Amino acid sequence: GTQYARRASNLLGIASGKEFTLSLWMKANDGQGGIVFVGGGPAGSTQKIQVSQNTASGTYSVLLRNAANVIIWQASTALSYDDGEWHNLLISADLAATVGHLLVDGVSDEVTVVAPVNDTIAWANCTEWVFGAFFGGTATLLTAVVDSIWFSTEFIDVSVAANERLFFGDEGVKVGLGHQGRGPLDGRQPEVLLTHGPGNFGRNEGSGGDFDL
Repeated sequence: GTQYARRASNLLGIASGKEFTLSLWMKANDGQGGIVFVGGGPAGSTQKIQVSQNTASGTYSVLLRNAANVIIWQASTALSYDDGEWHNLLISADLAATVGHLLVDGVSDEVTVVAPVNDTIAWANCTEWVFGAFFGGTATLLTAVVDSIWFSTEFIDVSVAANERLFFGDEGVKVGLGHQGRGPLDGRQPEVLLTHGPGNFGRNEGSGGDFDL
Protein backbone atom coordinates (compact mmCIF):
# COMPACT_ATOMS: atom_id res chain seq x y z
CA GLY A 1 0.00 0.00 0.00
CA THR A 2 0.94 3.67 0.06
CA GLN A 3 -0.08 4.62 3.59
CA TYR A 4 2.68 6.35 5.50
CA ALA A 5 3.29 7.51 9.07
CA ARG A 6 4.68 11.01 9.59
CA ARG A 7 5.77 13.01 12.61
CA ALA A 8 6.15 16.72 11.76
CA SER A 9 8.49 17.42 14.67
CA ASN A 10 11.50 15.80 16.21
CA LEU A 11 11.27 12.65 18.30
CA LEU A 12 10.85 13.50 21.97
CA GLY A 13 14.04 13.48 24.00
CA ILE A 14 16.34 12.73 21.08
CA ALA A 15 19.88 14.14 20.99
CA SER A 16 22.60 14.00 18.36
CA GLY A 17 24.99 11.11 18.76
CA LYS A 18 27.05 8.47 17.01
CA GLU A 19 24.86 5.40 17.42
CA PHE A 20 21.60 3.81 16.32
CA THR A 21 19.87 0.48 15.79
CA LEU A 22 16.92 -0.15 13.47
CA SER A 23 14.92 -3.34 12.99
CA LEU A 24 11.85 -3.85 10.83
CA TRP A 25 10.03 -6.53 8.86
CA MET A 26 9.18 -5.88 5.22
CA LYS A 27 7.56 -7.66 2.29
CA ALA A 28 7.79 -6.36 -1.29
CA ASN A 29 7.06 -7.82 -4.70
CA ASP A 30 9.04 -7.27 -7.91
CA GLY A 31 9.05 -3.56 -8.81
CA GLN A 32 7.92 -2.48 -5.35
CA GLY A 33 9.89 -0.56 -2.72
CA GLY A 34 10.60 3.11 -2.09
CA ILE A 35 11.45 5.15 1.02
CA VAL A 36 11.18 2.95 4.09
CA PHE A 37 12.34 5.40 6.77
CA VAL A 38 13.65 8.97 6.69
CA GLY A 39 14.55 11.48 9.37
CA GLY A 40 15.63 15.08 8.81
CA GLY A 41 13.51 17.67 7.06
CA PRO A 42 11.66 19.80 6.62
CA ALA A 43 10.46 19.15 3.08
CA GLY A 44 13.10 20.20 0.61
CA SER A 45 15.91 19.71 3.12
CA THR A 46 18.47 16.96 3.44
CA GLN A 47 17.83 13.68 5.20
CA LYS A 48 20.05 12.74 8.16
CA ILE A 49 19.05 9.09 7.90
CA GLN A 50 17.37 7.31 5.03
CA VAL A 51 16.58 3.64 4.59
CA SER A 52 15.07 2.60 1.28
CA GLN A 53 14.45 -0.26 -1.13
CA ASN A 54 15.35 0.28 -4.77
CA THR A 55 12.27 -0.35 -6.92
CA ALA A 56 14.40 -1.56 -9.85
CA SER A 57 16.96 -3.77 -8.12
CA GLY A 58 15.09 -4.75 -4.95
CA THR A 59 18.15 -3.98 -2.82
CA TYR A 60 18.03 -2.20 0.55
CA SER A 61 20.23 0.79 1.39
CA VAL A 62 21.08 3.03 4.34
CA LEU A 63 22.45 6.58 4.35
CA LEU A 64 23.62 8.78 7.27
CA ARG A 65 24.62 12.46 7.26
CA ASN A 66 26.10 14.87 9.81
CA ALA A 67 24.92 18.42 10.58
CA ALA A 68 26.81 19.76 7.53
CA ASN A 69 24.96 17.19 5.35
CA VAL A 70 28.15 15.25 4.63
CA ILE A 71 27.58 11.52 4.16
CA ILE A 72 29.14 9.66 7.09
CA TRP A 73 27.99 6.12 6.20
CA GLN A 74 26.33 4.64 3.15
CA ALA A 75 25.78 0.97 2.36
CA SER A 76 23.45 -1.28 0.39
CA THR A 77 22.73 -4.97 0.07
CA ALA A 78 24.18 -7.12 -2.66
CA LEU A 79 21.05 -9.25 -2.95
CA SER A 80 17.49 -8.41 -3.97
CA TYR A 81 14.57 -8.78 -1.57
CA ASP A 82 11.54 -8.09 -3.77
CA ASP A 83 10.39 -11.73 -3.77
CA GLY A 84 7.06 -11.29 -1.98
CA GLU A 85 8.42 -12.87 1.22
CA TRP A 86 8.80 -11.33 4.67
CA HIS A 87 12.35 -10.21 5.48
CA ASN A 88 13.91 -8.79 8.64
CA LEU A 89 16.08 -5.74 7.97
CA LEU A 90 18.49 -5.05 10.83
CA ILE A 91 20.89 -2.09 10.76
CA SER A 92 23.12 -0.65 13.46
CA ALA A 93 26.07 1.71 13.68
CA ASP A 94 28.63 2.90 16.20
CA LEU A 95 30.42 5.69 14.38
CA ALA A 96 32.83 6.33 17.27
CA ALA A 97 34.21 2.89 16.46
CA THR A 98 33.65 3.40 12.69
CA VAL A 99 31.39 0.34 12.64
CA GLY A 100 28.20 -0.25 10.67
CA HIS A 101 26.19 -3.44 10.20
CA LEU A 102 23.49 -4.28 7.67
CA LEU A 103 21.83 -7.69 8.03
CA VAL A 104 18.87 -9.30 6.28
CA ASP A 105 17.26 -12.34 7.87
CA GLY A 106 20.12 -12.62 10.32
CA VAL A 107 22.85 -12.66 7.68
CA SER A 108 25.26 -9.83 6.85
CA ASP A 109 24.65 -8.51 3.33
CA GLU A 110 26.52 -5.24 3.08
CA VAL A 111 28.19 -3.47 0.19
CA THR A 112 29.96 -0.39 1.55
CA VAL A 113 29.55 2.78 -0.52
CA VAL A 114 30.95 5.23 2.06
CA ALA A 115 32.75 3.65 5.02
CA PRO A 116 31.56 4.70 8.51
CA VAL A 117 33.20 7.95 9.67
CA ASN A 118 33.79 8.93 13.31
CA ASP A 119 31.31 11.79 13.25
CA THR A 120 27.98 12.78 14.79
CA ILE A 121 24.59 11.92 13.32
CA ALA A 122 22.54 15.11 13.50
CA TRP A 123 19.47 13.67 15.23
CA ALA A 124 18.86 16.99 17.03
CA ASN A 125 18.55 18.76 13.66
CA CYS A 126 15.68 16.55 12.53
CA THR A 127 12.30 18.28 12.30
CA GLU A 128 10.44 15.46 10.57
CA TRP A 129 10.34 11.65 10.64
CA VAL A 130 8.50 9.58 8.06
CA PHE A 131 7.97 5.87 7.53
CA GLY A 132 6.84 4.94 4.03
CA ALA A 133 7.45 8.22 2.16
CA PHE A 134 9.78 11.20 1.82
CA PHE A 135 9.41 14.44 3.78
CA GLY A 136 5.90 15.85 3.70
CA GLY A 137 4.57 12.49 2.57
CA THR A 138 5.78 13.24 -0.96
CA ALA A 139 7.76 11.26 -3.51
CA THR A 140 8.92 7.67 -3.51
CA LEU A 141 5.94 6.38 -1.56
CA LEU A 142 6.64 2.90 -0.27
CA THR A 143 4.69 0.18 -2.09
CA ALA A 144 5.32 -2.68 0.30
CA VAL A 145 4.14 -4.06 3.63
CA VAL A 146 6.07 -3.13 6.78
CA ASP A 147 5.68 -4.34 10.35
CA SER A 148 7.37 -4.09 13.76
CA ILE A 149 9.49 -0.96 13.23
CA TRP A 150 11.93 -0.58 16.15
CA PHE A 151 14.41 2.34 16.30
CA SER A 152 16.82 3.43 19.02
CA THR A 153 19.71 5.88 19.17
CA GLU A 154 21.66 3.25 21.09
CA PHE A 155 24.01 0.81 19.37
CA ILE A 156 23.39 -2.92 19.55
CA ASP A 157 26.17 -4.95 17.95
CA VAL A 158 23.98 -7.11 15.73
CA SER A 159 27.04 -8.87 14.29
CA VAL A 160 26.99 -10.83 17.56
CA ALA A 161 24.60 -13.76 17.12
CA ALA A 162 23.00 -13.38 20.55
CA ASN A 163 22.17 -9.73 19.81
CA GLU A 164 20.89 -10.44 16.31
CA ARG A 165 18.57 -13.05 17.86
CA LEU A 166 16.92 -10.28 19.88
CA PHE A 167 15.13 -9.37 16.61
CA PHE A 168 15.27 -12.38 14.28
CA GLY A 169 14.30 -15.68 15.81
CA ASP A 170 14.96 -19.28 14.87
CA GLU A 171 13.43 -20.33 11.55
CA GLY A 172 12.79 -16.70 10.64
CA VAL A 173 10.12 -15.88 13.22
CA LYS A 174 9.50 -12.46 14.71
CA VAL A 175 10.80 -12.05 18.24
CA GLY A 176 8.73 -10.43 20.98
CA LEU A 177 10.35 -7.08 21.79
CA GLY A 178 8.85 -6.73 25.26
CA HIS A 179 6.62 -4.07 26.79
CA GLN A 180 7.15 -0.77 24.90
CA GLY A 181 9.99 -2.45 22.99
CA ARG A 182 12.23 -2.54 26.06
CA GLY A 183 13.50 -6.10 25.62
CA PRO A 184 16.55 -5.52 23.39
CA LEU A 185 17.80 -2.62 25.59
CA ASP A 186 17.65 -4.38 28.97
CA GLY A 187 14.57 -2.44 30.05
CA ARG A 188 15.24 0.89 28.34
CA GLN A 189 12.66 2.18 25.87
CA PRO A 190 13.52 2.82 22.19
CA GLU A 191 12.44 6.06 20.56
CA VAL A 192 10.19 4.25 18.07
CA LEU A 193 8.16 1.06 18.14
CA LEU A 194 5.36 0.87 15.56
CA THR A 195 3.51 -2.44 15.67
CA HIS A 196 -0.20 -1.63 15.44
CA GLY A 197 -2.52 -2.34 12.50
CA PRO A 198 -3.15 0.01 9.55
CA GLY A 199 -5.73 2.24 11.24
CA ASN A 200 -3.57 2.81 14.30
CA PHE A 201 -0.07 2.32 12.91
CA GLY A 202 1.08 5.79 13.97
CA ARG A 203 0.63 5.00 17.66
CA ASN A 204 4.19 4.84 18.93
CA GLU A 205 4.93 2.49 21.81
CA GLY A 206 8.41 4.02 21.98
CA SER A 207 9.35 7.21 23.82
CA GLY A 208 9.52 9.56 20.82
CA GLY A 209 5.83 10.44 20.42
CA ASP A 210 3.09 9.41 18.02
CA PHE A 211 3.01 9.70 14.22
CA ASP A 212 0.14 10.93 12.01
CA LEU A 213 -1.22 8.72 9.25
